[in-house]
Amino acid sequence: MPACTACPLEEKFPDIPEVVKYQPGEINLAVQCNNGAVYIIRDGPGDAGPVRHLIVAQAQLKHVTADMHWGLGRTKNLLFASSACLADGTGYHRAFDVAKGRAVVNFDAEGQACSTLTTDPFGDNLYIATEGPDSRYTLRQYDVRDLARKTAKQHIDLEPFAGNPSRNDMDINCLSVSSDGIYIAAGRMDNRLDVYDARMLARGLLYNFAHEGGGPGTDSYGVVKVQWVDGVPYGTGFLSGGVDGCVRLWDMKLAGEDPRNGEVLARCDYDVATFTLGNMYEGEAPLVVGERSGKVTMFGYQKPDPWD
Repeated sequence: MPACTACPLEEKFPDIPEVVKYQPGEINLAVQCNNGAVYIIRDGPGDAGPVRHLIVAQAQLKHVTADMHWGLGRTKNLLFASSACLADGTGYHRAFDVAKGRAVVNFDAEGQACSTLTTDPFGDNLYIATEGPDSRYTLRQYDVRDLARKTAKQHIDLEPFAGNPSRNDMDINCLSVSSDGIYIAAGRMDNRLDVYDARMLARGLLYNFAHEGGGPGTDSYGVVKVQWVDGVPYGTGFLSGGVDGCVRLWDMKLAGEDPRNGEVLARCDYDVATFTLGNMYEGEAPLVVGERSGKVTMFGYQKPDPWD
């Protein structure tokens, strides 16, 4: 692949950039740093301007920027971001109007530290998983169509971690909402996936799935990514990667204990660190998996025939 010859746009930040995300359909790039802030860059032709500095938590509080997510639909101009203080377990949860460059909502989550957050596919609801006292994790839903409402529309305490793990062995790694907005899945550090009815969290845990292995003291990050699928070639359900080195497909039509559930789509030698789905109709590999060993594998990839 030839080197990029275009003049690069370079910015220097006061802390390590942890995550970068483009605003869907726009040229704003959000850069999440570990200093309690998010920075917005416009990188379109002729549009480069000063970097906007969005403060999730003041630097003197020594919070990390725990997670961020762009809004969609009617909330497309909002960036949701939360913080966490590793020392005292506190956190801030804000919605920023990117055009105005300031916070427009400070969500009330009892001041608890953020583990992760996401929105539904319509941008109508924000979900935040937080860690509270005694390592109790809570999932909260906010209706972000009404920015005057700062309190959670509903909330539920998530399932406790089995055994007697240390704090370093407990976390909610990711949240993902199904394409119809009905289900929300939580990927956990104990290698489990818990599924709830996003419309009625009070119903409690609907499904509990698990990858093999894992547990306290196993030097594992557990389930680090969950992605819902709907249609060819995987069917309806969601994919997850875990400590068993597998990317599995969980079918919502089957019971969690059904031996047919958790079909292995890809098996690696080490823990799954991340994965992504490609468009097979565009010649992309259907499934790309990154392992903790540093290896990236393209499954289902077919090299082009030189005689075609």
